[in-house]
Amino acid sequence: MVLSLMTSISQTTNDCLPATIYLTATYLDADDNPICSGTVPNLFESKIDPRFPLRFGHVDVFHLDVKPTNILEFVRWKNAPVPTPSMTPPRRLICLNLEGLAETPAQEILRAATLKLHATVLPRTSGVATAETRLTLIARPN
Repeated sequence: MVLSLMTSISQTTNDCLPATIYLTATYLDADDNPICSGTVPNLFESKIDPRFPLRFGHVDVFHLDVKPTNILEFVRWKNAPVPTPSMTPPRRLICLNLEGLAETPAQEILRAATLKLHATVLPRTSGVATAETRLTLIARPN
């Protein structure tokens, strides 16, 4: 699945950039009870473009390849500023159980009916923004 994320930093780039983006995933069962949750920290950064060092209203668009059933290759940045996709390796999701003490086995994750994704942007100095999407992984019984 391809997920596109657009970030907009409205203050001067010197005040807010670089901004770090985190991706949090929560797997839910058919009754919307959480199975596990985890975060991919420092997925990428919205950085100052050296061609425009002191501008207002910095906007970036990031395309992510998300594999909900493969936590070892959970997310990859598709339009990273590098020559080949092999240079942007997939990032692993460590999905912890409800107590937060152990990683959830893959068999438990496969019974998930829904995946909630939260993309969070943390600017350098202050502020925060989060976007949420909810994906149906399996059809629910009528």
